[in-house]
Amino acid sequence: MISDFCSNAILTKVLSKYGQRLRKKDYQSLVSCSNISQVAAYLKNNTSYRDILKDINEYDIHRGYLERKVSNRIFADMASVFAYSTSSAKYFSEFIILSIITKKLIRALVRIESYEATNVYMQVPNFVKKSVHIDFAALDKAQNYDEFLQAIRHTDYYKILKPIEFETDGTLNIPKLENVIYTYFYTKIISHIDKIADAKTKKELVDFMTEIINAQNYVNIVRLKKLYKAAPDKILDLIIPMGFFKTKKGKLAIDTPNFDEFCNVLADTSVCKKFEKYDCSYDELVYKIEYKNARKNIRFSASPTVIAYSYFILMEIELLNIIHIVEGVRYGISKEDIEKLLITKYTNQ
Repeated sequence: MISDFCSNAILTKVLSKYGQRLRKKDYQSLVSCSNISQVAAYLKNNTSYRDILKDINEYDIHRGYLERKVSNRIFADMASVFAYSTSSAKYFSEFIILSIITKKLIRALVRIESYEATNVYMQVPNFVKKSVHIDFAALDKAQNYDEFLQAIRHTDYYKILKPIEFETDGTLNIPKLENVIYTYFYTKIISHIDKIADAKTKKELVDFMTEIINAQNYVNIVRLKKLYKAAPDKILDLIIPMGFFKTKKGKLAIDTPNFDEFCNVLADTSVCKKFEKYDCSYDELVYKIEYKNARKNIRFSASPTVIAYSYFILMEIELLNIIHIVEGVRYGISKEDIEKLLITKYTNQ
């Protein structure tokens, strides 16, 4: 009885917060701003970010500080769900923690390889720091791969990443590193999902994850075949070993000698037809898949775990949209071009 009450409370809380998301009019106003101060002022005075931004001086605010403050609101939302002592909250927290760590590690590696001084906006909340033995301060300061490994030396990530060799030109093998991290992430996530007792919740989560895995693999294979003319064994080494491309048809597509043949093999598959419906670049496809499925889950699922995780996905995308707007305004990009960077379209709000 208490568990049912807490589960209903989670649903109510998440759906209430989802109702406070940015809408069409908010995005239209934000992309029309002419400077970062105007973006900050609009978020502070007209949106659900008002509480986290109430103490800022919008007329003297740095882009990075604004981005951190906005991301902190999302982390606070997540922490409020963790407070419930239910299996739903437990699984949700495990999913979120793994997701944040995965993205943090990948961004740290990309930063090191591109010689950037700091991570742009990937903050780590305290509930994540307490859950894993990663030295996040050292990770943010790491200037090379050895320093990166030292920051994660007390974790499983160290064991799986240390053996990966550099490219022949001495650079980090970012595609391989990303693939190993994502494979670890999805392996752990599926392992957690397998422990869920409710069959419907389990199926919804597996379907959600599988579609994202298929999209990630599809995008990677297209790039490898189209841009790099990669051989099948190279491709297999750089995709997540799960989902459609582990099936007979998927492997047959990978084994094709070129991109055109790859497309021919996939032409009559549900995976290809599903992806072709999205009018977007390959870079956007995974986000579009996440967005569509998360929105569907929010509307139709009855599972607190599924709805909470979907809400997290949608808020990550909202954060990314805000970052795109802030960066676009900062560099004087036109309103029309900023709109093209947004993952969500106004009509879907």
